[in-house]
Amino acid sequence: GLLARFGIESSVRGTVTVAAEVGEGARAAKLDVVVHELRGDPIAQPLDIGVTATISDKTTVNLTVATREQRGSGKPPGPLVRLLTIDGTIPVSLPELVASPKAVLAKPLKVSAKLQAVPAKQLLAVFGRNELEAGTIDGTVDIAGTIGSPTVVAKLVGVGLAVPSNSNRPAVTTQITVDASWDGAAGKLVVDGTQAGGTLHVDARGTSLADTKVVLDAKGFAMMPVLAFLPGPAGSGAGTLDAHVVMTGLDPRTAKASGDLHLVDARIPISPAVGTLHSAKIDLVVRDHDITIAVDGKLGGGTVKATGTIARDGSSPTGGDVTITLRKVSPIGVVEPTIDADVTVKLRREDLRWLADVDVRNASIVVPSNRGEELKQPGAPTDMVFMNGERITRRPMKKELPTHPVIVANITLWPANLKSEEVRGIVRGKVVVTADGMSIGIVGNVQASRANLDLFSRRYRVDRAIAWFDGTTDPLLDVIISHDFPEVSTTTQVRGRLSSPELIMSSNPSTYSQGQLLGFLLGGEPSGDTQDPGDRASAVGMSFVANKIGGYMRRALPFDLDVIRYDNATALNSAAITVGTWLSRRLFVAVRTHPTSRPDENTGEGEVEYWLSRRMAVEAIAGDRGIGGIDLLWRKRY
Repeated sequence: GLLARFGIESSVRGTVTVAAEVGEGARAAKLDVVVHELRGDPIAQPLDIGVTATISDKTTVNLTVATREQRGSGKPPGPLVRLLTIDGTIPVSLPELVASPKAVLAKPLKVSAKLQAVPAKQLLAVFGRNELEAGTIDGTVDIAGTIGSPTVVAKLVGVGLAVPSNSNRPAVTTQITVDASWDGAAGKLVVDGTQAGGTLHVDARGTSLADTKVVLDAKGFAMMPVLAFLPGPAGSGAGTLDAHVVMTGLDPRTAKASGDLHLVDARIPISPAVGTLHSAKIDLVVRDHDITIAVDGKLGGGTVKATGTIARDGSSPTGGDVTITLRKVSPIGVVEPTIDADVTVKLRREDLRWLADVDVRNASIVVPSNRGEELKQPGAPTDMVFMNGERITRRPMKKELPTHPVIVANITLWPANLKSEEVRGIVRGKVVVTADGMSIGIVGNVQASRANLDLFSRRYRVDRAIAWFDGTTDPLLDVIISHDFPEVSTTTQVRGRLSSPELIMSSNPSTYSQGQLLGFLLGGEPSGDTQDPGDRASAVGMSFVANKIGGYMRRALPFDLDVIRYDNATALNSAAITVGTWLSRRLFVAVRTHPTSRPDENTGEGEVEYWLSRRMAVEAIAGDRGIGGIDLLWRKRY
């Protein structure tokens, strides 16, 4: 586009037509600007904007904003819907403006902005929002006085604002009025809302920030029709509000506030990676020097409970203590683990920066076996509309550590259980997270200990697993896993960034190529081709069947089975089926059967592992033929 030629990157696109006329002696001028099909973040539906400005003995400006009515997926747009009209007049000529720019400040001002029966659904749709399905907005904003000392009178009326109903929420129809004014010395804002069974009243008046008084009263008022007009994620919030709060002064250093606020059936968007707090009950009690908070809600399929006290100086928070209990919470992402944890947060403010000491204890992280989702049908979605091929996305920003963070969180993750079908271990770490509203930086490390990995029906020891964060959210990996075959011990290392890891494989003795070692990692055997192809196919089939049966058993049994594995026969061992579980962080028990046992093997045997430390374990095996033993294992990587 034209802006790109001048090195200006913008997500907004459109067609602009400009016509200018300059009269004789430059005593008069006229400018017409028409912007057609303006679109791009945050505009989801194209806008048409027209501006006409004339300067002669006075200056007049006329602006209109319109969009086409959207009639649903697959249907062509309807006629233009006018959203906003602005007309303004200033009695100043072009020679006066050139001769004395400061004198213009004393000229009278007359500007009027109007919204006339604008469909609320259409207005929100311009910004990609669909929280309202009916209702209209009428309003006027009149600006008078002088350019140097303007006055404002505004009135907005929302009629029949209706929220779509669903199985859990009935439709809510709201009437709301907003009256605001500023006479050059004092201002006021009055908001009144009514709906079936609920009322809302906000009254704010004052001559300065220090003496402004704000009163909020609400009784059973469903907030969604009001929050729908807020920008960003807050526009998707919801809840029924009961409140009585009085604030005297808006200066954060001297303001005083008291009262209580209760929100039930609340929905609070947190972040795309975390999800939305829903079905929540939120209670706030504002006292002279602190605020107490209690939250009880759901996050995904889990629950969140939080209690705390926030100290404040005036109306500005200065610190506090918060206790959070998470149960079966799943963040949104590729893996989506289920998390249990007890979290304590100590907050304090230093100048404009917030510091938080976060302790995460008694944590359990379970990665579900059914993660992911089925592939969608091929082809474009039916509701996708193809434009003219122009790129309207922004260029990705380089991820860097924030230079002036407003939040610094020192997070300590105490030993936490990590459990999935493939891996089991203990995770701990310390990281420092910094954020400035635009970017996030992480410094520190997270590591796993006493971990085992089941990969292609083969158990690997995790000798080392560390993720080092050096300032970005893309950590450096340092992972080493090993497995002892009868003929060879293999070691696999994963290095580099999480976004582009590097695989390094080795063996002892070092008689195998990288390709052969990769084959072993993917389920092959280092015993050569002595095994009959039919046996290999049978082994693969048995592994598949064992995994399927294991999935059914995990769902049916009242306890967890962490290992269900089929080991195919080798030159030294017969085929075996192993079933095991972790009884605690340190104790693992398993039973193993050899359907066609060799003379020097047990037909059935039990195995117990007890971890004395991160690198030392006791392993005991006993069976029906008296074959067994006890080993003390100490792992050391050089």
